[in-house]
Amino acid sequence: MAIEEPIEAVVALWDANSLDSTFSGGVWSFQAPDTANAPFVVLVPVDEISTSFTSSRGIERERLQFSIFYEEVAGADPVVALRALGRTLRGVYDNARLALTGSAAGHVMHMRFVNSVMVKESERTYHLAIDYFIARAQAS
Repeated sequence: MAIEEPIEAVVALWDANSLDSTFSGGVWSFQAPDTANAPFVVLVPVDEISTSFTSSRGIERERLQFSIFYEEVAGADPVVALRALGRTLRGVYDNARLALTGSAAGHVMHMRFVNSVMVKESERTYHLAIDYFIARAQAS
């Protein structure tokens, strides 16, 4: 499975939950443009893991990182603000079921939270990385 299929499903769930109202800079695949205003999210594939078991079906997993970028605002604690953004995102995606379209129409994928890490990227920019495994059953 190409990573583009689950990314399309992630963006569809983003749209269905109107996350642009929280992340005014939007959601981007692989890299945000230099003109993106924070807060925004970049979807980054971390690696691809395929595991097949001794049956007629296998499980396919992808790891996808949601990178939230936040720019410090006067009077707001950036750590508190970034944690709130992370909770909003996790409220939508933790244990979410993603319906796939296109060549994978009819397949359902499940998202599982892996971990999160917060770092200060520059004097005013903060980054919260939230990792998920996305898995689906595959017919052999």
